[in-house]
Amino acid sequence: MTQSPPPDSETTNPIIHTSLPTRFLRFTAVCAGGAIISACSALDYHRHALSGQFEIWRKQVPVTQFLEENELSVETRDKLTYAIQARDFAFSRLALPDNGSYRDYVRLNRDFVVWNVFATPQLSLDPIQFCYPLFGCFSYRGFFSEDRADRYAKKLRQEGHDVFIGGVAAYSTLGWFDDPLLSSIIERDKTSIAEIIFHELAHEQIYVKDDTSFNESFAMAVASAGLRLWIPLQGGDLSEFKLQQNREKQFIGLLLHSKGQLKENYESDLTDSEKLSGKKNIILSLKEEYKLLKDSWQGDPSYDRWIQTGLNNAKMASVSTYHDHVIAFTSIFDANGQDFSEFYIRVGRLAKLAPQERKVCLQALAKASASATTRCRKITAVPK
Repeated sequence: MTQSPPPDSETTNPIIHTSLPTRFLRFTAVCAGGAIISACSALDYHRHALSGQFEIWRKQVPVTQFLEENELSVETRDKLTYAIQARDFAFSRLALPDNGSYRDYVRLNRDFVVWNVFATPQLSLDPIQFCYPLFGCFSYRGFFSEDRADRYAKKLRQEGHDVFIGGVAAYSTLGWFDDPLLSSIIERDKTSIAEIIFHELAHEQIYVKDDTSFNESFAMAVASAGLRLWIPLQGGDLSEFKLQQNREKQFIGLLLHSKGQLKENYESDLTDSEKLSGKKNIILSLKEEYKLLKDSWQGDPSYDRWIQTGLNNAKMASVSTYHDHVIAFTSIFDANGQDFSEFYIRVGRLAKLAPQERKVCLQALAKASASATTRCRKITAVPK
């Protein structure tokens, strides 16, 4: 990315409601099925999800046709052409699926296609799981309507949960259908457009049911590796991209450190009242530490609104969901000569491991730990 992530939108308390920095969090929604709740509510959600998806299908127009039939600004026309080029690059150079995805265009009348709702207990960082037919369970629930997301978030908060709502620019149907380019994608800067395309196509390449952290971390690793090849070809400044990546890594590290403190607090023998007090102090400390980190970046404000508005367990948990294993996947990619096809073969083998063994393997690789099992290293080709 050549630009720093855009600032978050306004937060509506007590529900955290914010758009997400482009590279910091890449939220990917699969809008099918419904949460395991009352039958009536589940049926209503089914209808909402299907209606939203049908709206997307109904509005799809081939990009080439859209370019021919519409008077567009120079910028929009340029971005659509750029997106098609990025899509072709994803197939030819990144070995991602060559299908009908991102060949069509849909113009939306809203800033985001989907709003994702995350929730956790007040004294836990474990996100509530929402399960869907065919696709399995996820740590969020997606809505095509901002109002519906708000109402559902309020319901969860009334039940005593911490809640976080994130606006989503794109989502993947995991290869079941050809996903289109959305106006919510095209309205972003060019590098972000390419990143979204690489990320979403990675979900079509490899997907593990019931393992959101695996899927999102893998897609983020693919997108990052892809951008390092793509940006120079477009005449972009790779050094600026690397700078932003490094700052993102530092910021994520800060959040994960605080997340560890929160986890320790919640698992302690303190009373609930003491744990709530400890939670407040840890979050206040996080904000102070962020100020020091920002100073080391010469005042780069990219993450200001995210850190300053509505920090809670749900928001903190969403970070690890998308970043837990990126370092591990990057080590696998590097160990296999940065060959995308070989990388996918190794990750595919890793995906077949039992969930706990897969998690332990990724955690060990992320720490460059000698504790990684022989089987783990053999599968991934990562040396000791």
